[in-house]
Amino acid sequence: METRTTLFKADYCFLDIDVKNKKEALKFISKQAFKLGVTNNEQKIFQAFNARENEASTGFEDGFSIPHARIAEIIKPAIFFVRYKKGIDWESLDQQPTMVSIVLMIPKANVDNMHLKLLSEIATKLLNANNKTKLKQTAKFSEIKAILFPQNKIAKVISEKPIGKKLIVGITACPVGVAHTYLAAEKLTAYGKSHGFDVKIETHGASGVENEITPEEVKQAYRVIIASDIGVQTAKFAGKKIYKTSVTPAIKNPEEVFKQAETNFTIEPSDNKTAGQVGDFNTNKSTEKVNIMKHLMSGVSYMVPMVIVGGIFLALSIGLTKIIYGNEWLPGDPGTSPIDPVNHKLAGNHFLSYMSGIGGLAFLLMIPILGGYIANSIGGRAAIVPAMLASIVGNTPKLFYPIGGLAVITPTGFLGAIMIGIAIGYLVRWINTWKVPKNLKPVMPLFFIPIVVGGVASFLFVYAIGAPIGWVMNKFKDALTHILNNASGIGLGVGIGMGLLIGCMSGFDLGGPVNKIAFFTVSALVLEKVYQPMGMMATAGAVPPLGMFVTTIIFRKFFDEEARNEGISALVMGLIGISEGAIPFTVKDPKRVILANVLGSGVAGAMGGAFMIQDYAAHTGPIVVFLGAVPYGVQTALALLAIGVGTATTCLIYGCWLTIDWKRGKVQTQTQILKIADKNKDAKAIPNKTQKKNLFKIDK
Repeated sequence: METRTTLFKADYCFLDIDVKNKKEALKFISKQAFKLGVTNNEQKIFQAFNARENEASTGFEDGFSIPHARIAEIIKPAIFFVRYKKGIDWESLDQQPTMVSIVLMIPKANVDNMHLKLLSEIATKLLNANNKTKLKQTAKFSEIKAILFPQNKIAKVISEKPIGKKLIVGITACPVGVAHTYLAAEKLTAYGKSHGFDVKIETHGASGVENEITPEEVKQAYRVIIASDIGVQTAKFAGKKIYKTSVTPAIKNPEEVFKQAETNFTIEPSDNKTAGQVGDFNTNKSTEKVNIMKHLMSGVSYMVPMVIVGGIFLALSIGLTKIIYGNEWLPGDPGTSPIDPVNHKLAGNHFLSYMSGIGGLAFLLMIPILGGYIANSIGGRAAIVPAMLASIVGNTPKLFYPIGGLAVITPTGFLGAIMIGIAIGYLVRWINTWKVPKNLKPVMPLFFIPIVVGGVASFLFVYAIGAPIGWVMNKFKDALTHILNNASGIGLGVGIGMGLLIGCMSGFDLGGPVNKIAFFTVSALVLEKVYQPMGMMATAGAVPPLGMFVTTIIFRKFFDEEARNEGISALVMGLIGISEGAIPFTVKDPKRVILANVLGSGVAGAMGGAFMIQDYAAHTGPIVVFLGAVPYGVQTALALLAIGVGTATTCLIYGCWLTIDWKRGKVQTQTQILKIADKNKDAKAIPNKTQKKNLFKIDK
């Protein structure tokens, strides 16, 4: 164990250092570290400091910074105290010049994560105003040491077992905000409580923020876990030890998530007190490096409810019109238009015409919502308005200047919204880094960004990119529509092939990235009024949870009571089109379940493609069939047939595979497990051990 005598000594204290900027300061520190034998490579440690600063500034507040490095070239741990002759710009949180740097240098091989503990302890010391004043003024090493390290020894980062109950708080969020969000919260909560922690997980789901973490709970929190596939704001956890991951690890391996949270956390930087308020230029911009797909999924998470609402209203209005008035009739244009018996359209003031109009408006809102919230995920709140404005312009082809005589009638749609969301998001993110005079900060998010950024992007669509993108989208839509409407020959083959692919992707990871790519693509085609691909997704999406439910009924002997209850939950989720209902089975027996799901969903999708099922709502499962998103009549029966055959396929593959492996001795039935438990004296221990050979812990 390192003592403060070896980590921090008089030779490591440097006062009144004359440097001009952060780069010179880091060079000085690197040179002294090499001279004093802390590192064997001056250049490497300088590069390590720079790399850390490029991720995010280590500038604290009130004139302090805590640069740190952990590399193999550091041969002994050390802490430097460096006070500068003049304040230098460190890009600190409060934009104040830095007078003092407390430098941490830890060997990469250190297994106690000493740097994290020290970072936390020093940051805590700097919250005390008296400590900061003394550190800026005193010239005595003993006083500096007494402030920073009053204890005799620096303790290890984390003991193997927490002392007493500690509070773990966290946030879970997924793009759709339904199953994954709550499953992740449930898994983290269950694991934490079983290991002596108090746990509170805030969920950011389709119904908003639930189980919200209070400021008092944040203050008491031992660790913060963020398990999210979309961007979430973490400013309220400023100063806390935070670990960020996606929802999948939280569901599949909460134990590993807790371990990572113990050792691989970061300290959430403090935000200005006015962050997020009117007049704050930053507007909670995202500063962490996030995969571009995460930003896209964030936009999709806001778009999907609008797609579903618009699709259901349109589908109901069309379906009910056909049932009541005849298959050739359609809702009219909302308003005062009279009934049109020639074109078989209802009067504009008919209830079903108004319902159709509401659905159409919901569809129009999908595009700006997608673009706006992609931009929000990247650049913060100030990016929403310009991205929405430009997305609306991109979705209004009559505004496009006819470049080269291109007469465009097709909007740029989802492609334009994605492009503009990403471009404006990163542009606003860059603008947020500008050093603007304090009195101009309120103007930036309220006037400059919406007017200048939104205006420039909108006119780019009008005069430059709108017509070419719209022309390409029109050709693509026409070609795909022509192929899919060819019920025989190439159309049938393409439909089956496309349905097979969409179905397999849908059943592969149940709401994960592969599933979401397929869903996003077919949802985008719904916006272009190409409904067959969504029909393929509709028949395939519910197959995994429905297949798991049927398997627990037919092959009952392989499932305990808990698994059968999970099967009932899967049935409910499957009926409302949520594929994530099969996740508990996938987690416990991935090899068999994933293959069964993929094949069953593939069969259902291929049948949907062969029958050219149409789905007007960007959602899946029997619910869209019953609500009329799949047109009532023959397509209703064919869609339910495809779902039924896909479900049977999944059930038979999974159940027969279990039966074959049972005969080979690889799987045990519940009866066998109970008999083993009864024969064993240690009845409490044996079921857990024997169940590892049961359905849920097989053939690892």
